[in-house]
Amino acid sequence: MLFKKISFLLISLSFFLVSCGGGGGGTAASGGYGSGASGSSGSSGSSGSSCASDYCITVVSTASGNKYAVNGTTQGAITITAGQTKTFDLSDSSLTSHPFALSKRADGRNAGTVVSADTLGASDGVTTASNVLTIVSSSSTSTPLYYYCSSHPGMGGTITVSGGTSTGYEVPGKVQPIDT
Repeated sequence: MLFKKISFLLISLSFFLVSCGGGGGGTAASGGYGSGASGSSGSSGSSGSSCASDYCITVVSTASGNKYAVNGTTQGAITITAGQTKTFDLSDSSLTSHPFALSKRADGRNAGTVVSADTLGASDGVTTASNVLTIVSSSSTSTPLYYYCSSHPGMGGTITVSGGTSTGYEVPGKVQPIDT
């Protein structure tokens, strides 16, 4: 009797693990995140190298075409707070033919054409060195921003800057007490 109960439990557990995918990680191409650490910044996807940046960017293939993955989440939304410096690791081999850029315009395009005037650069606090893009945000950083592929439309997503200019919030230089 005890043997039957144990056998039943083991079989049930096996079916459960198989139906849930077994808890394994997968690859960037399958929508996984290399080491199985989905949502973390421990692995950068298909290259298998570690990622020390705030956001590890890879390219994943989906039913609707290639998309950027942010820390393993396909077209993941990003929120940063004004005043923060954030880094994007662009060293993954899946990015070779997908130039990553930031823009003030959705998908970086107008009628299918990249609008370079809206692409963020050094004057906007954005620099790139050694496959790491850095953004230094401030209360004057416009929001929302967008990350996009400058070669292919429809791959990117949204960056919200909490405390950025379109939110109407300005970081006060000095807080004045209210007299009662």
